[in-house]
Amino acid sequence: MPTTLRGDARERLLPILADLCDATREAVQLSVRCGTVARGAERVHGRELVDVQR
Repeated sequence: MPTTLRGDARERLLPILADLCDATREAVQLSVRCGTVARGAERVHGRELVDVQR
């Protein structure tokens, strides 16, 4: 289950994730810890197609 980032956190984090994506040319995913579970909060895709298993 995806988690929604609150407030301006998304606006502040997206440029950092985009820079990391550009530098690595890979998909970048931010997860948020919810107790003992990590939930995906944001994903930036690289230029290459990535096969993600769910």
